[in-house]
Amino acid sequence: MAISNKIGLSSDEIRHGVAGALSVLKTWSITDQQILAILGARDLTELKHWVSGQVCDFPGDLPHRIGLVSGIHTALLQRIRDKDRAIQWLGKPNASLEGKRPIDLMTGGNIVGLMLVRDYLRGGSSC
Repeated sequence: MAISNKIGLSSDEIRHGVAGALSVLKTWSITDQQILAILGARDLTELKHWVSGQVCDFPGDLPHRIGLVSGIHTALLQRIRDKDRAIQWLGKPNASLEGKRPIDLMTGGNIVGLMLVRDYLRGGSSC
């Protein structure tokens, strides 16, 4: 679901938000396809347009996805504190997440998986 920037964000705001999210996502050692799924991009060309500031359309939930990535990253670092262990946590099945790996929830294609992981990390349960 793309919109023509009806929420009033400038191309610079989108560019900076996506660049920040990409910076975080690259520290997670995930694939380009997983990054596309997390941000809701159709393909790498669209993602490159967002990063270069050539923004015409973007998913209406892109700003929310960017915020969730930031929230997840912050919560991971606060809870686990060790980058390598945090990355490992993303790839391990978690009983509190119905036995699913957090990365699979986040890359499931909809924003709900990102919210579930963020909420879990904020909830104080042991990682």
